[in-house]
Amino acid sequence: AAPAPLPAGAVVPTGSRRRCEFCGRLLHYEPPVMACACCAPATAGVAAAAGRAPRIACLMQLRNEARCLEGCLAHLRGYVDGIVALDDGSTDATSSILGREAGLADCLANPVRDEHVWRERENQLRLLRRARELGFDWALCCDADERYETRFLENLKAIAASFPSRELPCLTVDLRELWEDPHHYRVDGIWGRKTRARFFRLPAAIDLEHGQELHGQWYPDEVRAHGRMLRTRYQLYHLKSIRREDRLRRRDFYNALDPAKRSQLGAHYTDPATIERTV
Repeated sequence: AAPAPLPAGAVVPTGSRRRCEFCGRLLHYEPPVMACACCAPATAGVAAAAGRAPRIACLMQLRNEARCLEGCLAHLRGYVDGIVALDDGSTDATSSILGREAGLADCLANPVRDEHVWRERENQLRLLRRARELGFDWALCCDADERYETRFLENLKAIAASFPSRELPCLTVDLRELWEDPHHYRVDGIWGRKTRARFFRLPAAIDLEHGQELHGQWYPDEVRAHGRMLRTRYQLYHLKSIRREDRLRRRDFYNALDPAKRSQLGAHYTDPATIERTV
């Protein structure tokens, strides 16, 4: 059956026409919000007081992502201090691409199995604990088919340095599902309200008992219990909604994993009313 037509105004251009008056980042047709953490005068000198700049690891769980992985690594390169990846039994060139990455701090691996079993929360927990063992202070989480707004990546270290060491901040980004071409994303219904909590300080104790097995949030229990959730207006673009065949493949994949849809309703975004807008 042919897909239902999209509502009027459901897809909007991704171009930007407004910039932050402090740092110049693009605000994507949205009203001005509080100044970026890295631009606020109150944050000046925090990094120097801490003695060293925070070390940021990008955490990635991957399976057969050779098509998108090289572009993802290229867009992160130079903005994080290391990549900590988990190859979940890939049968394509994912492993060799990771092996060529100069910024790779460590690569965990699950064995190739005849029947793959996706254990998202277990993979996330292993990555979080390994990043902590390697001495990283902050985690940025990214899938191979995602791209962060460049201005966000440029400001990562300044944002991390702006928080006192005793705090456990966790920052969200607005998720944009690119649709039909790289220049448009959907904004109707749930599509316009999706956020992801993807940048947070790593606590001393790493546990991940909260949430659900599919589409669960990355941040550890300690951050959930004692952290500070902060909403940003930075963008995270999802590439695998562009082509219809990718959308259908992704739908079928998650429906096979979760036929009763226990982990798929309400799992795609955080209620904006519970999040503080800061950057």
